[in-house]
Amino acid sequence: MTVGESFVKYSLPPEVERRERALGRFAARFAQGLPGDLRGIAFCGPASFRDPEADDIWHPGVMRGGFSSLLRDQFPRLILSFFGGIRRFVLKRFGRFILIRKQHSETLAVAPLQLCKLKQGSVETSYCHPDDLDSMSWLLIDDTLSDPAGYPLGRSNFLCRYFMLLIHCLRVFSLRRENEQWKDWTVGFLLTVRWIMGMVWVNKWMLSLKIRSILEKTQPDKVFCVHEMHPHSRIVWLESRRLNITSVTIQHASITRAKLWYFPTPEELLAGMAVPDTFCVFSTGVRNLFEQFFPKGVRYPLTCGPRFSRWKGMVGESFSVSSSHQPILFAGSLPWWDNVVVLKAVLKLVIQENIILPIQVRLHPASDIPAIWKQRLDQLVVDNKVSISKGPLEEDLLKCGVAVGMNTTVLEEAALMGKGVIVVEDRDYLSFATQLGTHVPLGIFSWATVESVIQESQERKEDIVRRGKEVLGIDHPVCRVN
Repeated sequence: MTVGESFVKYSLPPEVERRERALGRFAARFAQGLPGDLRGIAFCGPASFRDPEADDIWHPGVMRGGFSSLLRDQFPRLILSFFGGIRRFVLKRFGRFILIRKQHSETLAVAPLQLCKLKQGSVETSYCHPDDLDSMSWLLIDDTLSDPAGYPLGRSNFLCRYFMLLIHCLRVFSLRRENEQWKDWTVGFLLTVRWIMGMVWVNKWMLSLKIRSILEKTQPDKVFCVHEMHPHSRIVWLESRRLNITSVTIQHASITRAKLWYFPTPEELLAGMAVPDTFCVFSTGVRNLFEQFFPKGVRYPLTCGPRFSRWKGMVGESFSVSSSHQPILFAGSLPWWDNVVVLKAVLKLVIQENIILPIQVRLHPASDIPAIWKQRLDQLVVDNKVSISKGPLEEDLLKCGVAVGMNTTVLEEAALMGKGVIVVEDRDYLSFATQLGTHVPLGIFSWATVESVIQESQERKEDIVRRGKEVLGIDHPVCRVN
């Protein structure tokens, strides 16, 4: 099976697919009940931006837990959203917008400020080609701050008119459940209530008005946006379509079917949800996957993403073959459950069997780890049973014999170096990591698994490198926006 075929053939658990369809219909009906100038923000809410990294309700373990499990998961979030919304409203933190105009620029780039660096009025980011950086105008956004320039509407307008309008539309359309399962419909209702109370919708609406104003004044030929189908991107695609301006984005990490936010339902598209005109992707597998969900007419050029262009010329042929004396690299990601599954795998090797190879743990800089698991990890370090990596990724991959993880592009990058890849899976959580490597249920992960994969990687190094290059588009030209 090729990499491309593995992407296409992957299917969601049936209960997740059912909930996805139900919430897509919920979001579409909610959007259709809103006035035209507000409709686009409905596709930024969590019923439409379906995020298994942030919302546990998408994982089979929570679904099997029944209604009480749902309430235990959502009630604390509702409370936090309520007080967070009050704080956002009082401090007027509806987003800060930084516009950097470039003379004779024909492209407007939009990106979260957190993904960029500002140096003397210039933007630096790894999310687009270096030669494109200075040729584009930039709109940088930060949802956590207030804008010194102010907003088109006052807070009383938000609260007295539009907040109540959203609540009214939610109440009316949430009662029209028709044939949907009540639990899925309740999930859509709770997620949207949380989003409204948290005043997150205000930030997206202010972004919508800001982008609309900039596009009308500057009339660029093209709009480029970082983070493909995230909420701010959805606003960009809609406002670009309204003014008939070409929109483009670049794949920035692995894309698999279980990353639900990438895939609109037919009802959402009919209700007005927009997608980019050009979506630069790494592989034919991702292209084939998108073609099942996106409207006809979207272009999918095959490219190497700027984030991964540094690997050109650094693939496995340049490095020594893995040996049985090299450490095992366990790589975590952002979500708490991903790190828990990875650390459970570490613990299985440390506690259940004698340590055969050194164990190294590499955490994401912004990783979310529950306190009890952080304590366990710290104790393993104190006991000299594991070490924590703080060096460059290239060095870790060069030294390791096999890379183990659940949901991280480190696994694809390990394949580029010809390293064995193990994807651990837990039946309670969606697994949307790479389709490369050996997928192993957590319950049977062992030293025997590690030794087998290391041996296989020594025998099949060229094939592993080829598949790693394919999934990250290493052999394609680096994507250019301009």
